Amino acid sequence: CGTSFKWTAAPAYQRQAADHVPSVDKPTAGPAPQLVMWEYQPGSYLRCAMCKRGIEGPLFLCIDCPACCACLLCANGLGSAAGGQHQPDSHVFSIYWKLEDLPTADLENLVSNHLSTRRKPRALGMPLAVGEEVLCNGQACVIIRIDVS
Repeated sequence: CGTSFKWTAAPAYQRQAADHVPSVDKPTAGPAPQLVMWEYQPGSYLRCAMCKRGIEGPLFLCIDCPACCACLLCANGLGSAAGGQHQPDSHVFSIYWKLEDLPTADLENLVSNHLSTRRKPRALGMPLAVGEEVLCNGQACVIIRIDVS
């Protein structure tokens, strides 16, 4: 538009009341949401390309990589395999909440690229078991003892 602007001449911000915004009533609590386990056929689950664990919750599918899906933690750079070093802005993800929303071609591509497991994802908060393999600083470790206090 050709108009110039000078920050030094601009008036200071003045907070205003939000009387024009209608209030929103808090919805009544419905049934607890179900945690999605990405079981695409009986006993077979999709797994995260980074931490290699069965995906629980939303599935993050990279729109640029030929076969890259991630769990919530790894997609945000917080998963054990990412070690806090994965940059979340290095991928652009489509986010899926239900298996039926994932396009069949994408599901087949993930399975053909070995992003599946027979190990059922552990429900959030479920304790580790003796002999279970986990990732420790990006390397495979095996739980040999669990102290229960």
